[in-house]
Amino acid sequence: MRKKPILYKTLVIGILILFIGMSVVSSMGYTTMKTNFSFINSKMDSPIVLLDENFSGTFPPEGWEIGFFGQNNSTCCDSEPPCARGEYSGGYYDNFMMSKAIDASNYEKCIIKFYFGAKAPYGSNLAVYLKYRRNETSPLIDITPWTNPIDDICDYYEIEITYGSEGCGEALQIIWQYIGWYVYFFNNTCIDDVKILGIPINNPPEAPLIDGPPSGKVDVEYEYTFNATDPEEDPVMYFIDWGDNDTEWTEFSDSGEEITLKHSWIEEGDYIIKAKAKDINDAESDLSEFQITIPRTRASSYHWFLDRFLMLNRLLTLLL
Repeated sequence: MRKKPILYKTLVIGILILFIGMSVVSSMGYTTMKTNFSFINSKMDSPIVLLDENFSGTFPPEGWEIGFFGQNNSTCCDSEPPCARGEYSGGYYDNFMMSKAIDASNYEKCIIKFYFGAKAPYGSNLAVYLKYRRNETSPLIDITPWTNPIDDICDYYEIEITYGSEGCGEALQIIWQYIGWYVYFFNNTCIDDVKILGIPINNPPEAPLIDGPPSGKVDVEYEYTFNATDPEEDPVMYFIDWGDNDTEWTEFSDSGEEITLKHSWIEEGDYIIKAKAKDINDAESDLSEFQITIPRTRASSYHWFLDRFLMLNRLLTLLL
């Protein structure tokens, strides 16, 4: 068998080495994306119970205020008895039942749930209003979910109140106010299974810090770091605008964790890198900016001088 020339073997080995080297360099490429990073939105999916009262203990419950209400195993309670039920006082009267005050100042949304029953044979003489106040000095706000005068009602209700970063109130209370005639109207009015749930205030992350070289060359990749902290330590993702119509979103990373991205510009000029952070509850930070200059290629000062004074040099030659 004829042997291959040494030059041929050398060439083949060189190509193999080059191929392997390129593969190794490619496999060492830097990445900042966390492909398996996932989170459960605990704030929005799991509200916190601030109040839970089914009137099965001492009545009225501690901190509650009542007019003519009592604890009763009435058939009016389609929910599981006992419940809070209206009691007779005679003639025309106003009546109420108000929950204890709860601190909901750190909750951007509060969800009010309860059972309400009103079996009124003459509903045109019966009105019950549901209201709330954020503290002792704030006005009562009507959130009545049914129509007055009232017809026969036995149902569960869920009502949301939202105040965002202001919070639902440092002394949130709900109140049922009754206005009507005759004992058999009011004695068939009952309330049960009262709950108030709160969704914590979600503050946006801080505007990200951007760091990297302020100048560079065309078609050369440069590394830039981005770092934002979330007040609740929620994970954050970043939106990057490189200033050249190229934008991207990163995946989520831990609050305060620095991430590194690479970018290159294909044309000279001044560019503004813009970035913002967004947490898992969709709260977005303000934009941060960072300027980078990709300078134009200029001739040396020597050639610039000769070009500028070329005509003057020719004139002096003619004169001499």
